[in-house]
Amino acid sequence: MSEHAIAALLIFLAESILAATLFGASRMRPSAFSRFPGGVAAARRRHTIMASVVFVLAVVSGTLAAIGFPVLFAVVFPIPCMAMGGLVALICFGIYESYRFPHPPKFRHRRKPSPEAVARFAAERKAREAANWRVQIERLSIPHSIVAGASAEAHFETAHREGMEARFSPLVITPNSWRLPRLTHQEWINAARLILKDLRSAEEFFAEQYHGMSPEQQEMLDGLSSLDADPGDAPAERTGYMSTVLDTTTIPAGFHEEVAILRVPTAQSWKIPAFIVYGGWNAAPSPADMLAVGRHWHAKYGANICAIGRGSLEFRVDRPPSHVQDALDLLRESLLFCPEVDMVWSLDAARESAIKLQTIKYWTFWWD
Repeated sequence: MSEHAIAALLIFLAESILAATLFGASRMRPSAFSRFPGGVAAARRRHTIMASVVFVLAVVSGTLAAIGFPVLFAVVFPIPCMAMGGLVALICFGIYESYRFPHPPKFRHRRKPSPEAVARFAAERKAREAANWRVQIERLSIPHSIVAGASAEAHFETAHREGMEARFSPLVITPNSWRLPRLTHQEWINAARLILKDLRSAEEFFAEQYHGMSPEQQEMLDGLSSLDADPGDAPAERTGYMSTVLDTTTIPAGFHEEVAILRVPTAQSWKIPAFIVYGGWNAAPSPADMLAVGRHWHAKYGANICAIGRGSLEFRVDRPPSHVQDALDLLRESLLFCPEVDMVWSLDAARESAIKLQTIKYWTFWWD
């Protein structure tokens, strides 16, 4: 084999391996790309474009080397041309995405929109959500049932009792919930295994979150731990409802017309984020960290993940803290799990929140 042929083969093999790596990255580890804009499906399309460009580069570079051009020239010369081609492809992809997933219409003028325009905008948004919800339901690979939002809590309690015997965990999702990524059954299993493999303790997560906060936030959290508990504070009768089933986009807020109750194939509800690859976007903890905190709260308070909404996670609690000091510790963990924007509280407000944690049946966390 000639010297030029060997060089061409090596160049082609090296760049083909790079193209294969780009193509397979989002397919071998889909959970790592769940936080990307558009989710796993969009990440795969982008990686397919990049892999195609690199493969074409491999063919062109290998051809140049085979016909006698120096190796350095054969590798470097096509790069600007391919870069321009890749840029054009990505721009075309962006235009395609904008037409496929159009943004909500924006009012062009600064003046207050007319009631007719507001009503039209609300109707269009509701129609888009209804269409997305139908697509979501059609491609669910998890067994589920559709129920009215007003009766979702009762249906959830029934499914929760059934799940204790049949070893599944019910999960409520709504028309405006986070979208489940489009994965095959085997990809679901692989993603869940990878997330479970990265699991660490809740204490490690809380410590990491604490060290990443500002001194003012740390001081506020330290104040919660040292706040004297009032032994006279006694929890009242348990209250609260599942807030995820409420449609907060309407005024006044009412129940969603319909919701889905998934039967996630695990008896341990704290594993749900692994099975639906939930977490890791924006300020939300990663799926593995959600598992760590969920496992810790399940063992300590009997908290079970029961619903996901638009950027939110909701727990149903069997054993809320029975003492104010325990509730203050829980309040501290809650703020580390889902920090509020300002976290500026008075000690009286902290005590009131701790007492509330002793009485409510559901905990809801929301991230931007």
